[in-house]
Amino acid sequence: MDARGLPEKHKAYLPLFNSVLGQLSTSKRSYHDLSQAMEMTTGGIAFNEHVIPHHTEGKLFNEYVLLSSHCLDRNLVWIVFEW
Repeated sequence: MDARGLPEKHKAYLPLFNSVLGQLSTSKRSYHDLSQAMEMTTGGIAFNEHVIPHHTEGKLFNEYVLLSSHCLDRNLVWIVFEW
């Protein structure tokens, strides 16, 4: 998720946002159901800040929220479409 458009005053809250993001309910599932499904299909899901240098401007950076996980091939569809 691109975080470059986030106001500077809110960027300080990205670590907090990332720490609770995986612990929220969705419109389709409660946290309890989602947590059980994650345990059954993945090794966990993590959200982190990701800052990389701009590809042409050395003094600029691009900021993102990075979703990462790992799973068996057969569970890849779950990660892509359920999350």
